[in-house]
Parts: sequence; C-alpha cells; structure tokens
Amino acid sequence: MTGIDQSAGMLARASRKHPDIAVRVLGLQNLQDAADWHGRFDGLICVDALECVAPEHWPASPPGWPPRCAPARPAYVTVELRQGPLPPPADPRQVPGEVIEDGSYQYYPTRPQVREWLNAAGFAVTGQAGNDDYWHLLMTRPEQ
Repeated sequence: MTGIDQSAGMLARASRKHPDIAVRVLGLQNLQDAADWHGRFDGLICVDALECVAPEHWPASPPGWPPRCAPARPAYVTVELRQGPLPPPADPRQVPGEVIEDGSYQYYPTRPQVREWLNAAGFAVTGQAGNDDYWHLLMTRPEQ
C-alpha cells in the first residue's frame, strides 16, 4: 500500500496516523510519470481528491492510473457532487464547473465528462452509487 498526495503536509499528517504506510508526494496528474510503479499495485482507491484536479489536468489523471495496476484489478474512485447551483465565476478564466469559494478550489465535472475521461483511460464502470454528496464508482480495466 502506498499513499500519494501533492501536499507534503497532508502526507506528513497521514504518516503520523499510519507510520507503517509508504507515502510519496505526487499529484494525480503526474501519476503517469511514475514509471517505477508500472504494474505494481493490485488495485486503486482515490477518495475525496478528484475535486481538486483542474479540468485541464483531468484528461491526464485517469490515464496514469491503469499502468500502475495489473489488468482486471479493481479501482474505486469518488467524484464530489455539488449540491445546489454553482456560484457565479469569481474569475473570467474559470470554466463551467470550477468553483473558488473562501480561498478553496473545487472542480465539479459533469457525469458524462467523467465517463468520457474514464472510458478514454480504458476503465469500465462495473458499479456506481450516489450518496453522501459523492458519486462512487467501482471500475476495472479489462485485460488487454
């Protein structure tokens, strides 16, 4: 098991709670560059993180996941769902779904867009549920 995050501070906090788990500073959009992890893992879990990935980095994030896992292994991800209407853009450069509130950044892609990105990365959704303000997706990457 290995935990990744682009925040060294968050990893330090996690390491204090679970010192026996390996961690590495790495953004999801840079996972495809981790050649030393090719085929190393039996599964993937990505919880409460994708809302921090900007739309321009989303297409690069899921394609980095499959090579890290052996084929036909499970992947579980959550995509945060925004309750209620999005606030007006705080910056004219924002694209639909981007929200900046109280100094915090979130991106809420549409479900069709998420499916398109996951399909392009070679994932097949095998189960899904929507609750707790999240879209829960169980997926596999078929053997190739």
